[in-house]
Amino acid sequence: MRIGQLHGVGFAGVGLGEVLPEVRIFDVPFLFRTDQEIDKVYNQLDEYFALEYDKKGYILLGWIPVGWVHMFSTRKIESVSDLVKSKPWVWEGVFLAQETYKALGVNPVPLAITDVLMSLQTGIINSIYGSSQGVLALQWFTQLKYMTALRMSHGVGGVLISKQKFEKNIK
Repeated sequence: MRIGQLHGVGFAGVGLGEVLPEVRIFDVPFLFRTDQEIDKVYNQLDEYFALEYDKKGYILLGWIPVGWVHMFSTRKIESVSDLVKSKPWVWEGVFLAQETYKALGVNPVPLAITDVLMSLQTGIINSIYGSSQGVLALQWFTQLKYMTALRMSHGVGGVLISKQKFEKNIK
């Protein structure tokens, strides 16, 4: 989008955060308990984030709820000690996830999202975090047997369009 090849993009939290880091507040582990809490916070912060994206040259067209984030694994994870013994994936460069694992005493394997499926297939990792929709769309479910009941966070998504292109098409 920055070089004009694309005019609009649907992003998950990581991509939204590349443009506006403070939007990652939605990804803080254990911040939300219910869908109603999420809706309330989105509604209260929507105008703020729309203005902040506008300052960066983008129009926030809307939020896309990615869903509740769970741990998925090849074997049961019923406790933090189970997680410590596993080989969990962490999204390379995502500070929030890395710090969460660090606080739990877990040593994750940092990988780009494009390397996760192959790493599951080869045993480099054996657990991941994500929404059920993401795990399905990325085909990771083919390598995983278990999902924790614990909701770790709620994944944020959104659609941004170049402000310049948006305004050009409105006139």
